[in-house]
Amino acid sequence: MHHLRWAAAIFVCAALAACGTPARQAPGTVPLAPVPPGPGSASNGESVYQADCMSCHGAGAKGGLPVGAVTSADIRWSTLSSMNPPYTDDLLRRAILQGLDQTGKPLDGTMPRWQGRLTTSQVDDLIAYLHTLP
Repeated sequence: MHHLRWAAAIFVCAALAACGTPARQAPGTVPLAPVPPGPGSASNGESVYQADCMSCHGAGAKGGLPVGAVTSADIRWSTLSSMNPPYTDDLLRRAILQGLDQTGKPLDGTMPRWQGRLTTSQVDDLIAYLHTLP
């Protein structure tokens, strides 16, 4: 009888895993629409950064530049991944495309929303580049 309980428990766990039971979200995060991650090319991402991001976030993505009434953010991966809650690639993708921070609040209005202006590949490349910045 004891073996039947274990077999039933294993079956239930396997069934739940097969159904794609969602993982628990970290406190303070906003659920994301699924976005397939891409490998990205850091060298291509550097080109995207220079063309579309550097004028506000500066060389090396350290931010600190005046942009309108605000100061641009430091978007180096070392900074983003140490925030509370930290950015993930999906959250960074959402920030770039939709202008929402890691808690789901809108970023400053001076931050362009790049949805429809950058391709998925360009965003993946940009994220790969940001990962390379100390």
